[in-house]
Amino acid sequence: GVQTAEGGEILAIASYPTFNLATFNRDFSELVNDPRQVYTNRALMGQYRPGSTAKIGTSVAALAEPLYIDSALFTSSSKINTKGIYTYYDDYQPECWVYTDYHTSHGSINLSKALGVSCNYFYYELGRIMGIDRINKYFKIFGMGQPTGIELSENVGVLGNAAYKQTLNIPISDRVWMPGDTLRTAIGVGYSEHTPLQISNYVSMIVNGGTRYAAHLLKEVRSFSGEVIFTREPEVKAEVEITNSAYNAIIEGMQGSLTSSADLRSSFGDFPAEIGAGGKTGTAQTFSTASNNAVFVTFAPLKEPEIVIACVLERGAHGYNASWAARDVLDRYFGLVTEETNPTE
Repeated sequence: GVQTAEGGEILAIASYPTFNLATFNRDFSELVNDPRQVYTNRALMGQYRPGSTAKIGTSVAALAEPLYIDSALFTSSSKINTKGIYTYYDDYQPECWVYTDYHTSHGSINLSKALGVSCNYFYYELGRIMGIDRINKYFKIFGMGQPTGIELSENVGVLGNAAYKQTLNIPISDRVWMPGDTLRTAIGVGYSEHTPLQISNYVSMIVNGGTRYAAHLLKEVRSFSGEVIFTREPEVKAEVEITNSAYNAIIEGMQGSLTSSADLRSSFGDFPAEIGAGGKTGTAQTFSTASNNAVFVTFAPLKEPEIVIACVLERGAHGYNASWAARDVLDRYFGLVTEETNPTE
């Protein structure tokens, strides 16, 4: 999904693999049996774990109302001494990715740094202290589990909680909500699932300062004579207060995310500094043994965001693999690449 940061106007939606409308009838029987499910509009109907793109929302939830860590009020400048393995619970001790990969930790870091390097330990701690109800309170405000307002059919996704887990087709003994489920939800790999449009809409809300608009395709209706007879006005669906310090920390973290790894520096390292951008990867586990889904969100310009993009690659392995498609869209939007300068595309 590609939409404006203000107003919820959708600029583009794409789903692949797709089909040829010109030969739709002739190809119907073949396409309807295609295992790639070409008739599924993944942008609106696909439900995916958000992966670490959820850490943006977890950050807002942690800063939106008082939260105390070791009796101290948590703020955007507070530091948490992150360790490689989260050992608060005796029976569930998940590892931060940096420990899994390099047997180290991110050390003592604040929120913008934690978001930039995508520190799981930092967000495990925030998630444990907040609890699932507070996390979901804010993700509901962000529009998760609810219609976006788009004029087409869509799935509304799932907010994972104890009641939802009870409905799953898993052994009864496994349906109890465990503390580890809350930790996983805080980093986007729990039971919550969202559509790419919902992810785009929620990031739009945060980067515009806290107003969620209904997503919409229709802009205006004109008569045959060209007279404008209807204009779709922005519709506010929800608001959340984001202080200046919280906003700046989150934007700084998303900016840092684009330079935190060699892979993202490959796709975004040469993006014009005078425009600036922020983003966040998500590597989202699937409920099978298949490769992880790749999730990526980005916005630009950095100082006065205009455009937000969310991209999901099914079985894309790692979030940064989805960053290339988003970068291509930004290049077109800002006129960095045109048909004349790159005629092969």
